[in-house]
Amino acid sequence: SSAASDVYKRQLTASQIHATYRVPEGTVRSWAGRGRVTKRGRDDRGRQLYDVRDVLACRDRGTETA
Repeated sequence: SSAASDVYKRQLTASQIHATYRVPEGTVRSWAGRGRVTKRGRDDRGRQLYDVRDVLACRDRGTETA
Protein backbone atom coordinates (compact mmCIF):
# COMPACT_ATOMS: atom_id res chain seq x y z
CA SER A 1 0.00 0.00 0.00
CA SER A 2 1.06 3.61 -0.38
CA ALA A 3 0.82 4.13 3.38
CA ALA A 4 3.41 1.39 3.94
CA SER A 5 5.75 2.90 1.35
CA ASP A 6 5.38 6.33 2.96
CA VAL A 7 6.44 4.89 6.32
CA TYR A 8 9.34 3.10 4.61
CA LYS A 9 10.62 6.37 3.19
CA ARG A 10 10.49 8.12 6.58
CA GLN A 11 12.45 5.47 8.46
CA LEU A 12 15.36 3.55 6.99
CA THR A 13 18.39 1.60 8.16
CA ALA A 14 21.78 3.32 8.13
CA SER A 15 22.79 1.32 5.04
CA GLN A 16 19.58 2.29 3.21
CA ILE A 17 20.13 5.94 4.11
CA HIS A 18 23.69 5.71 2.79
CA ALA A 19 22.53 4.07 -0.46
CA THR A 20 19.72 6.58 -0.99
CA TYR A 21 21.10 9.85 0.37
CA ARG A 22 24.89 9.25 0.44
CA VAL A 23 25.17 9.96 4.18
CA PRO A 24 27.77 7.56 5.66
CA GLU A 25 26.38 4.90 7.99
CA GLY A 26 28.78 5.87 10.78
CA THR A 27 27.63 9.48 10.54
CA VAL A 28 23.98 8.44 10.91
CA ARG A 29 24.82 6.35 13.97
CA SER A 30 26.93 9.15 15.44
CA TRP A 31 24.13 11.69 15.05
CA ALA A 32 21.67 9.23 16.61
CA GLY A 33 24.02 8.67 19.53
CA ARG A 34 24.05 12.42 20.15
CA GLY A 35 20.28 12.68 19.98
CA ARG A 36 20.25 14.56 16.68
CA VAL A 37 18.58 11.73 14.76
CA THR A 38 15.58 9.87 16.18
CA LYS A 39 15.70 6.08 16.29
CA ARG A 40 12.45 4.61 14.97
CA GLY A 41 12.50 1.02 16.19
CA ARG A 42 13.76 -1.92 14.14
CA ASP A 43 12.92 -3.53 10.83
CA ASP A 44 11.84 -7.16 10.42
CA ARG A 45 15.50 -8.25 10.44
CA GLY A 46 16.23 -6.43 13.69
CA ARG A 47 18.19 -3.57 12.11
CA GLN A 48 17.92 -0.13 13.69
CA LEU A 49 15.72 2.30 11.78
CA TYR A 50 16.44 6.03 11.74
CA ASP A 51 14.23 9.03 11.00
CA VAL A 52 15.12 10.11 7.47
CA ARG A 53 13.91 13.69 8.00
CA ASP A 54 16.26 14.08 10.97
CA VAL A 55 19.20 12.74 8.95
CA LEU A 56 18.50 15.11 6.06
CA ALA A 57 18.07 18.06 8.44
CA CYS A 58 21.48 17.34 9.99
CA ARG A 59 23.07 16.93 6.56
CA ASP A 60 21.54 20.16 5.28
CA ARG A 61 22.71 22.06 8.38
CA GLY A 62 26.22 20.73 7.79
CA THR A 63 26.36 19.14 11.24
CA GLU A 64 29.85 17.82 11.84
CA THR A 65 30.37 14.08 12.14
CA ALA A 66 32.89 14.40 14.97
